[in-house]
Amino acid sequence: MSETNTNYNSDRAMATFFIIVMAILLIVVTIVLPIFSFYNKIQTKKEEVKKTESDIGLALQKRNNLIPNLVSTVEAYTKNEAEIIKEIAHSRSRLINSIENNDVKKANEANTSLNSALNRLLVNIEKYPELKSSEHFKTLENQLLDAENEIIDKKESYNDTVKNYNNCLNTIPTKWFAGDNKEAEYWETLEKEKDLPEVTFND
Repeated sequence: MSETNTNYNSDRAMATFFIIVMAILLIVVTIVLPIFSFYNKIQTKKEEVKKTESDIGLALQKRNNLIPNLVSTVEAYTKNEAEIIKEIAHSRSRLINSIENNDVKKANEANTSLNSALNRLLVNIEKYPELKSSEHFKTLENQLLDAENEIIDKKESYNDTVKNYNNCLNTIPTKWFAGDNKEAEYWETLEKEKDLPEVTFND
């Protein structure tokens, strides 16, 4: 009888242990794993924002690298645009510093100022037929146009990833696991840039 009770207690203990293990596994599956899943989702979208932000920086840098050549070409034909050229240099420097510091807000402001100054310079070039007809200038113009189109594409891609990331931070249940993650800033929409004067020099 004693041996029977011992076996019964042993079986009961094993059953209890099995129930506890299953309960723990159930908690892990239903609570812990989703937490990791939601956290990883946030981190993945955050990395996508960083990647597309880096892509904008590279596109802007490509355009920035063309500007000194453009300025030199303009200065070879005229000294009358010194004020605009000075503004271009200042805005370009601000933009480079903002990109290096990952400051989207200041980069937006600097890029808008640079676009404005560049467009005013290109409008004024209408006054210089020899410069306008220069093959070197035409090549630069096409390169700048290509660079601008690339910047637009990269901005749109970045803003899409920011939208997805910010929605993730503000949507239940992922917002419960956002921790100290903050919303990313959008790059300035292209409305202001579209309002700038459009200039082409193709004959």
